[in-house]
Amino acid sequence: MRIRSLSIAAAAVLALGAAACTQAEQNKAEADASAAAADATAAAEHAGDAAATAVDSAADATAAVATDAAAATSNAADKAGAAIKDGAVDAAAATEKAAADARAKLEKN
Repeated sequence: MRIRSLSIAAAAVLALGAAACTQAEQNKAEADASAAAADATAAAEHAGDAAATAVDSAADATAAVATDAAAATSNAADKAGAAIKDGAVDAAAATEKAAADARAKLEKN
């Protein structure tokens, strides 16, 4: 009976040793999982920050392009207005000259 008790005690010690080793492995796995979760959280936060920066940059670029387009349109309108004005002035001068020429001819006759 004594041998049997010793065998049971030895088996219990071995089982406890295996359980302790398993617990240590479980603790390490849990620590590794926590570290991986922390890394994933940090990566997600970084990705969120990068996305926000990209959106801000796109908004700034869009605003700059809109401002440039508005300035170009305004410049084109100014040039068109100046060309129309110059054309109108030239047409008026030509009309006045033609009228003066016609008067001169009529007066000669």
